[in-house]
Amino acid sequence: MDRLRPLSETDAAVQEQIQNYCAMVAKRASRVPLQQILGSQEFMGLDFFVNEHVLIPRQDTETLVELVLEEQQGKQQEEQQEKQQVQQPEEQQEKQQEQQPEEQQKKQQEQQPEEQQKKQRGQQSEEQPGKPRKLLDLCTGSGCIAISLAVKGGFESVTATDLSEEALKVAERNARTHQVPIRFFQGDLFSALPQSEEKTFDVITSNPPYIPTAVIATLEPEVREHEPMMALDGTEDGLKFYRQIAKEAGSWLKPGGSIYLEIGYDQGEAVSGLLEDAGFTNVRVVKDLPGKDRVVCGCWEQ
Repeated sequence: MDRLRPLSETDAAVQEQIQNYCAMVAKRASRVPLQQILGSQEFMGLDFFVNEHVLIPRQDTETLVELVLEEQQGKQQEEQQEKQQVQQPEEQQEKQQEQQPEEQQKKQQEQQPEEQQKKQRGQQSEEQPGKPRKLLDLCTGSGCIAISLAVKGGFESVTATDLSEEALKVAERNARTHQVPIRFFQGDLFSALPQSEEKTFDVITSNPPYIPTAVIATLEPEVREHEPMMALDGTEDGLKFYRQIAKEAGSWLKPGGSIYLEIGYDQGEAVSGLLEDAGFTNVRVVKDLPGKDRVVCGCWEQ
């Protein structure tokens, strides 16, 4: 009997595991996405909690994140180089001054305009080029874009909005998991933000709902029956949210800021036109790994 006791003591635990496994199989048989069953999806090398309230992160969306990282890090490097070029003449002048008699240095300093003296002293109050930027992510869902960029992009500040209260709970949970301080606001696109945030963002990103309503019925059951409709439905032509974003984004971007929007494979021309009509420059369509149009981006110079 003693030899059988260890097995009998584990019977309840084993039975529970079997029941859980059977429940998972039954869910999958009813076309519940595996990611929702497991409560997890990998994105940009990071693990994200997901449930029925958020769109499951896709590999296609990594194209947007990688593009932002590449271009914004490149901008910071360029600004840092410009800063160094400005500093070099000042450093040379300081070196020359060290070699001059003390009285001659004082005389030259008295002759210099006050603003130039402040510049040479390198006042800390001046904005330094190359510092990390402020990011806004619209329709954040699980937070996969905002959190990935917060973890990997070195942004000074990351803000995210979503209309769904339940989606924001998921995003906040993921932000805590990855220990990134993101500000979350509930509301429809820019209307969720306080007016004091206008003209403060360097980068805006979004993966908005973009599937035309009539197309949703043709999607796989995993998508149309189990992912949130409000994260999928872009209304009749799929462009509703792009129109609103293109129209309002300039009020929230700094001059020289950038916008990055995920799109459907056949929406590149239409979304590019919306950005150009709104005043964006250098508008481009970027393809994903399979070669399909996936991101439209542009610059705001006004």
